[in-house]
Amino acid sequence: MTRFWPVIQIRVKRCQQGGIDTRVRGIEVLGPKPTFWPIFKEQLCRRTFLSCTARAHAWCQEICRDRGRLLQLFGRLNRALRHEQGFADRFLPDDEAARALGRTCWEALVNPLVQSITSPDPRGVSPLAWLLSEYLESVEPPGCAASRGAVFGSRVRRLTQLLVHVDPGGPEPEEARAAGGKEGKNKEVPARAAKAAVEKASGLRGISQCWRGVVQRQVQRFLEAAGQAPDLVERYCGLYQRLRGATEELFGQRAAFVLALGQGFAGALLQLSFLTALHVSEQFARYLDAQIQELHGAAGGTGPLQRLQRILEPFVVFSGLELAHTFEHFYRHYLGDRLLAQGPSWLEGAIVEQIGLCFPSRFPQEMLSNLAESEELQQQFYLFQLQERDKRLLELDTGLDEVSACRWGGEAPGMASVADGPEVKVLALSPRCWPVSPFCYMDEPRRFFSAALSSPLDEFADFCRRSQSQLGWECTKPRRLQWTWLGHAELRFGDCVLHVSTLQMYILLCFNSAEVAVEALLQATGLPADLVHHALTPLTHGEGVLVRSCTPGAPGALRLNQAALARASGRHLRLLPRQRYLRAERADVSALERKRNVLCCLITRILKVEKQLHIDNLVFRVIDACQKGELGPGLRFLSFCCHSVDVLSCVLHLLNQGYLRRQEERPHVLEYISAEPTTPPTSQVQPQVAFQTVEIKTAASPASAERRQTFSTFR
Repeated sequence: MTRFWPVIQIRVKRCQQGGIDTRVRGIEVLGPKPTFWPIFKEQLCRRTFLSCTARAHAWCQEICRDRGRLLQLFGRLNRALRHEQGFADRFLPDDEAARALGRTCWEALVNPLVQSITSPDPRGVSPLAWLLSEYLESVEPPGCAASRGAVFGSRVRRLTQLLVHVDPGGPEPEEARAAGGKEGKNKEVPARAAKAAVEKASGLRGISQCWRGVVQRQVQRFLEAAGQAPDLVERYCGLYQRLRGATEELFGQRAAFVLALGQGFAGALLQLSFLTALHVSEQFARYLDAQIQELHGAAGGTGPLQRLQRILEPFVVFSGLELAHTFEHFYRHYLGDRLLAQGPSWLEGAIVEQIGLCFPSRFPQEMLSNLAESEELQQQFYLFQLQERDKRLLELDTGLDEVSACRWGGEAPGMASVADGPEVKVLALSPRCWPVSPFCYMDEPRRFFSAALSSPLDEFADFCRRSQSQLGWECTKPRRLQWTWLGHAELRFGDCVLHVSTLQMYILLCFNSAEVAVEALLQATGLPADLVHHALTPLTHGEGVLVRSCTPGAPGALRLNQAALARASGRHLRLLPRQRYLRAERADVSALERKRNVLCCLITRILKVEKQLHIDNLVFRVIDACQKGELGPGLRFLSFCCHSVDVLSCVLHLLNQGYLRRQEERPHVLEYISAEPTTPPTSQVQPQVAFQTVEIKTAASPASAERRQTFSTFR
């Protein structure tokens, strides 16, 4: 020990100070301390250190020879610590002395044992990692209390909890006082306290890193075995919940081990190849979409929120991974389908708030924000329509002071009844954040819809043009409006209400005049057969509202299922197509891979010329090259879909592959050291457009008994 208590103390009891005149009122002289602990402390701690070191060395040697001896460590360590605790309670004078003895036991006994059992053997597996893996393999339900596996699990849990919860305490009070007072100028005391804290943290860190490695190996084996299984995500979430429960059983609710759990999952996901990661991330997005669809019907209460948190917890590990980019790519497709088919809800905002870090490009956040802006624009359009209606009424006004009541109560000439016409809602969506396939484009709405439906769309386009001119945008390139088949509608057939998509609405409205053939629908819409058949599936499946008059799979005529419509009288039928990611495994996967390869080639090309470059400068030059179109006409799509997160993701990939490296002295500087990846193929040019989707609704008129029942759009 380096500090001793003073044998003699002189204490000034009272003093009075006035200017330079200081008077001492009383002095108390204290004799020697009534204990020899200051002298005995060094010898006791030294001999305890030697004894604990010898025992730790012997136990470590036994564990190295036979890993099964690790189960005996709890009893041995517990008896040793209890012996020292009993000695401290019986012979040591105060808590300060007991803390000094406990710290010595930690440094000489517990810390060396932790370092030994967490050090990997020549095969790369440490004794503690082996024991934890055996625990995960042999865990049994709590009801089997007397089985061999239950006894084994109990012994493992007691050992891990003892290693984690053994606390040597804080620094000695006298050292803490010296560190805060004038005597704290002696740097040896805070240095010793810092060293003890580092040793304690290193022991806990070693156990947490060991658990991280165990989790990573468990997840890697799972992905290798179930990577192509249809229920991959369900089993993955089950594995996460099982390992999360094992973490709390073994180590309690310590944040270090919860963090190690997430790092273990992240490390396993990082080992996936790019194409496998694309496949896995698409399955994750599809599974999450299905879970959200189930929760959409539940509103309010704490039940849905708790279930939502439990569902989203396994997805949080995507944060900071390269997999997060592809997961965000697929998730926003499913999110777009939900928002356009069902509208915004509290659920979507809660999801984005909880797993927002899994979206590095923030596309889902921007989609929700853009949808809110579109709602505001729709309100402005409604006010614009009222103003135009008032102008037309003013022009029709004769200026007479007296007007008959029937004139004001009747319909003005040239004015259509608002109650009888459909109410059309248009969503102006930004193509920068909304993923809309070119296959869903609609050239001219008036080609497909009646004047009652297409006129509001023309009015909205005119409103947008006027808004641009009022804002002074006529000098810039005007924003082009691109109509799409996306959106949803509500049709009425007699007393039955059908909730359908915009494309399904068009198909059903065609039956008001005659029966329709599938080939005629394909020719009229110009849409791919996959998209049309996807819309027809809910209408023709089982007891659907349409019936095919030919063999399944062959294009032929469709007719109304009068029996099914009669049974559905007075009901609401939800016939929206089931959301699925069209061509997820072909077109978009190849597009993502092509984009990644282009950026990797551009990064390596720049670093080949510059030899070394600051990472911020590299990101700027890559984005600048994409925006200027320096990659050729076939790769102009990168001008509006290349972001800094995409470039950083490619830099991380090249670092992991060994194509780039960081300088040790300056880690923010990158240099090129190997050959670049292969040159990717070119892609199609995609114009910058503003997508428009249609939501249609109107008040329903009572069905006439004499007229044939037809479909009428009212929402």
